[in-house]
Amino acid sequence: MKTLLRILLILIVFGFEVKSQTTLTIGQVYDYNINDQFHYYTYGVPPNATRFTIVDKHFSSLNDTVTYVRHFDNYSSQVISAPSPHLEYFFDSYTDTLSIINLDLLISDQFSTWTTNDSLGDWFNDSSYISSQWCGILIYEYSACVGCNFEGNSYQGQYGQGVGLIKQIHQSPAWPQIDYQYYLKYYKKGTVSCGIPDMTTVGIKEPLKKFADFYIYPNPVKSTFTLQNTSPHNNFQCSIQNLLGQSIMSVNLSGETNKINISHFESGIYQLVIKTGNEISTIRILKE
Repeated sequence: MKTLLRILLILIVFGFEVKSQTTLTIGQVYDYNINDQFHYYTYGVPPNATRFTIVDKHFSSLNDTVTYVRHFDNYSSQVISAPSPHLEYFFDSYTDTLSIINLDLLISDQFSTWTTNDSLGDWFNDSSYISSQWCGILIYEYSACVGCNFEGNSYQGQYGQGVGLIKQIHQSPAWPQIDYQYYLKYYKKGTVSCGIPDMTTVGIKEPLKKFADFYIYPNPVKSTFTLQNTSPHNNFQCSIQNLLGQSIMSVNLSGETNKINISHFESGIYQLVIKTGNEISTIRILKE
């Protein structure tokens, strides 16, 4: 009888652990604290980093929404061929706010409308597991394909407990096949750090440093982003291009701050091209 009770207890505990690993909520994923740090990079382009630190946090009166204030210290780079090949770096820093709603919902509920299996080759798989790569945190991972009987679109993503988005990939049959790859490189929460921090700015010669006259936030973009103008130009032309160089949207703007809605754009990477007189600035946008 004692042996049977022990077996039952083991099964109950095991069942509870398995269940707990499949119930990661949105609130658990985005459980940030002040001074938490995160470094991301976009794969397949010259060296770059999106780096932010949580500087403030507060909940709504009903505790169903949390708002974070994030300070960013980002950089991008491009290859310059003359007078000799080298990288030219562009830096920008700003502060934004991020509001997370529906904290008690499962992170998997965001993908509840994805088809699991049909005759067109649509499928969806997800799982939860403890990650050895990311210092033992709980990970929710999904993979999916749409129209994969012939040249479909495939998607992959990972979310981690307390660290938010870890990885996001979209691969399409058209060129370029990888529309975007967005990865977490490093995080620091309290006394725990994991990954390799991006410390770029150290050792870069001052003549190679250029601070952008324009920057956008948030980036990645869900629907609307803000374009901030710190240049001496009050009027400028702005166009958004796909990676084939085709213009999708063009507007004339003025002033220091403009909001641009791209909610109707498909997920992927775009180039924001800004013309001021004889100068051209480009900013890479990731549309979620």
